[in-house]
Amino acid sequence: FLSLLRSEYLWIKTYPLETAMKLFRSRGRVYLPTSADPELGDWSRPADTVKRRRLFMKRMEAMGVREEAQQFAGGVVFDNFLVKYPEVNRLHKRMLRASRRVDQLRTVLRSRQESGRAGPGDAKARAVLQKACSALWRSQNHSAYWHGGDHNEGIYNPIIRQRACRELLQAEAAIDKILTDRKGDTWQAIRADFDADGDEDVQVITPQFAAIVNPSGGGGLLELDLREHSLPLLCSFSPVEEPYHEGLAGNEVMLVDDEADALPSIPRESPEVSPSLQRLVLDSCPRGFFQDHFLAPETTLDAFSRRQFRELGDFAAGPFEVVKVEKPEAPGLAGNVVVGRSGLVRDLGETYMLRIEKGYRFDVRRPRLELKHTVKNRSRDSASLWHGIEWTFGVPSAQPKKVRVRAVGPDGERVARLGDAPIDLGEATWLEWADEAAGLAVVIELDQPRNFWWTPVRTVHRKRGGWREVIQGSTLLAHGRMEIWGEEEQVVGLRMDFLPL
Repeated sequence: FLSLLRSEYLWIKTYPLETAMKLFRSRGRVYLPTSADPELGDWSRPADTVKRRRLFMKRMEAMGVREEAQQFAGGVVFDNFLVKYPEVNRLHKRMLRASRRVDQLRTVLRSRQESGRAGPGDAKARAVLQKACSALWRSQNHSAYWHGGDHNEGIYNPIIRQRACRELLQAEAAIDKILTDRKGDTWQAIRADFDADGDEDVQVITPQFAAIVNPSGGGGLLELDLREHSLPLLCSFSPVEEPYHEGLAGNEVMLVDDEADALPSIPRESPEVSPSLQRLVLDSCPRGFFQDHFLAPETTLDAFSRRQFRELGDFAAGPFEVVKVEKPEAPGLAGNVVVGRSGLVRDLGETYMLRIEKGYRFDVRRPRLELKHTVKNRSRDSASLWHGIEWTFGVPSAQPKKVRVRAVGPDGERVARLGDAPIDLGEATWLEWADEAAGLAVVIELDQPRNFWWTPVRTVHRKRGGWREVIQGSTLLAHGRMEIWGEEEQVVGLRMDFLPL
């Protein structure tokens, strides 16, 4: 359309909207309905409501009134994709934050120009603004914010998500250099509702990290970015039930291996394998970063990888509270954010009253994150528990074949690739997760031995030409037995270093 306007400029005259509003009088008031295809509603609604809607429309079709009923069946609200896919919501809110930063710089430059205070540095700032705008607009590609339908993989494509996140990080980093006068060891904490769920979060910004502690979602991290490399780490995508999954479980379907070879391009492989949709796993328990699990005795690696295990506690997704936010005591030291929750762990008549507190220390001068994890037994009786801490990473390079782990424990060293998962890595106090294509290694050190399970995060979705199975990320679980006497506590300390390969 824009190309057509440009080519016919000799007889078509265009106006910016602001100019048109000055030249032409209003002809009245009108509120435009959504222009989305009504069928888009099936993609934006939860799968169970889609089933009921389709049954209703079939009944209307049998009665010969489908066309008339369609207008009363409810319009399409595109924002429902932000409800259906939490990862889309996080990306959308990240985009809005970057957009506000772009507007802030634009306002500052306009104000300086109008007041006559523009200086030599403003030309450089305008160049930065132009690049930031371009990055912001690229991140607003609609494909990253919805399912994509039959013709586009949309949010299911890790390359699209990764690309959008990195564009936003680069835009914010460029603007921060202009607007923020910070020393190299600055530590900043901002308390706000960053995911628009009605609860306050804590964003920590250092020269190394940009992280969001999410108390309402199990007290874990909502975002974790390496600022120097514009690299988002929590970019996985949890599978959800789609309308087309109905009736397919157990059938043999054609799948496409979607392990990209390079970030800049989107692969178009031909079908290679035909596994059963039994590999489709729907997350009954949300995944997180520094998420607590209290596992039932019968839990196995396979059950955990399929998210079909009994959660005995209410800590995995329950709301925590912000206990304190401590700025560094001196320049160059780490700041601290502590969240806590009191809750219950129940199984077979046994009930334990527990208190969990998680203290996050974000280093300033190096990319190091430390966790002090405290479990307090508030009961008088001793508590015997099977506890695990979960981390779900994305695939920063969007190349699952390049992701590996290396665990070192009493029985020696063990190395595994993401394609080998789910896998029991055994007992270890030192583990390295690495994305070789992204040039990143995360070294995890614990102050006491723990057993490690490693499982992939897979999705199965339909696209034009067949079905596609995608490895969206991986989940590490450090787990072990806890024996805590009444009124006592047990502390687990760990450290994460983010290192270049």
